[in-house]
Amino acid sequence: MKLIKKIIPFLFLASLLAGCNNSNSSSSDVNTDSSPTTSVDDYVPLPAKDVDSFDRTYVKMDSDSLYVNKVENLSDQNFIMGMDASSVIAEENSGVKYYDYEGNETDVFKVLSDSGINYIRVRIWNDPYDKDGNGYGGGNNDLETAIKIGKRATQYNMSLLVDFHYSDFWADPSKQMCPKAWEDMDITTKSEALYEYTKQSLTSLIDEGVKVGMVQLGNETNGGKMAGEYVWNSTLKLMKAGSKAVREVCPDALVAVHFTKKKKNENMLNY
Repeated sequence: MKLIKKIIPFLFLASLLAGCNNSNSSSSDVNTDSSPTTSVDDYVPLPAKDVDSFDRTYVKMDSDSLYVNKVENLSDQNFIMGMDASSVIAEENSGVKYYDYEGNETDVFKVLSDSGINYIRVRIWNDPYDKDGNGYGGGNNDLETAIKIGKRATQYNMSLLVDFHYSDFWADPSKQMCPKAWEDMDITTKSEALYEYTKQSLTSLIDEGVKVGMVQLGNETNGGKMAGEYVWNSTLKLMKAGSKAVREVCPDALVAVHFTKKKKNENMLNY
């Protein structure tokens, strides 16, 4: 149990840096089985994957030497230890319960905070419901859900990273669907709608006492794709509108843009 307490923050950080909420990444690359009957020769490289030159060789490690010691007096400005908790409400509604290190049922956000997490990431979809009010799934992460998660994160002194997908469901490199409410809008009208939506959403979070530390404008916006737009100039106009809203409502918050496989999108640096 002592080992678990010490490596949990590291694992949570790895989860955030992975970034892709619906990616096809493989399982953990490090096998920490300390069974004396297994030798290092038993571990072989995984088959080649379509990834960017990751070394996915299994390595035998002694659990008695695998520790990540806590660094005291780190502030949010020194280092961000983050965890995406977008599906917590949906999981709890389905009966999932969380327990602390002593086996006592408790709020998962308290466990995260006690483990050294200082940022909670939550995705927001504009309208993740069909015409009959049925949720699309994946946590049904609308603004109301984000407020619930944000208030609980703030209760345990964690900041919220608000991840606007600017879509009604998952946004990733293969799909950047325009929200239903913004369909058939030209880029100028859509930019104004995005600005108002971002501003109103952040205002609602702040009014509920949520500590907003960072705002992400779009999710995996590779190749200039976002909210149904597919060229850089249009996406940049949307991002500028979102950034303006953030600066007006949360002037101290960080503003993030989200790209994956940067080497395949070097032209973004020209903008």
